[in-house]
Amino acid sequence: MAIYTQNDEYDSQELDDLALAIGLLTGRHDWKDGLPQKRYLNPDEEFVARKALARLLRNPKPLDSAVRRQLAALFDPETETAPFSSFDSAPIERRLEFKTRHRGGGKTQALRKLEIGIAFDGLMKHPKYISDPTLRAIVKRYEVRRIDDFVLPEGERIPQGYAIAREDALAAIAERFKVSTRSVEMADAHLKKIVGKR
Repeated sequence: MAIYTQNDEYDSQELDDLALAIGLLTGRHDWKDGLPQKRYLNPDEEFVARKALARLLRNPKPLDSAVRRQLAALFDPETETAPFSSFDSAPIERRLEFKTRHRGGGKTQALRKLEIGIAFDGLMKHPKYISDPTLRAIVKRYEVRRIDDFVLPEGERIPQGYAIAREDALAAIAERFKVSTRSVEMADAHLKKIVGKR
């Protein structure tokens, strides 16, 4: 039998993730004229909700029982499984489908992803040393903070450089290349797949 502690309780960010995950798995109803109308997440909302669900699944804390039941219903191949419900307890039927992930087209698309990934990686590692003047102008609007020097036991200082918040870097690169932050995340993942984690 599992023993739950106060440390197992979700914080506010995790509760937000929980709400997004449940919305993704069950959908919800908009009530118009006193009758329910099905509403599912649009593609942008779905992307954010899928990231939230992934964070919950990777979290070492116990998974919320509502999410666990919804996932079980989605995975259960038996058609007799009772329909599960949305936030307002109105039944919504969903189906989970496994497909091969589609790989984006051509060499040009792969090169674009690599360029965006490299630009994001460079900005995260060296936000003060940007050669692209357009990106440099964009980054000036965000906070770039100096990281405290690392002090060795003998008193010698090793400079640690500068840092920018990940969300700010995503937004800056997205603006520079006129793409969504989702595209930047995907480009970063593509770069890591090609060259490995650095």
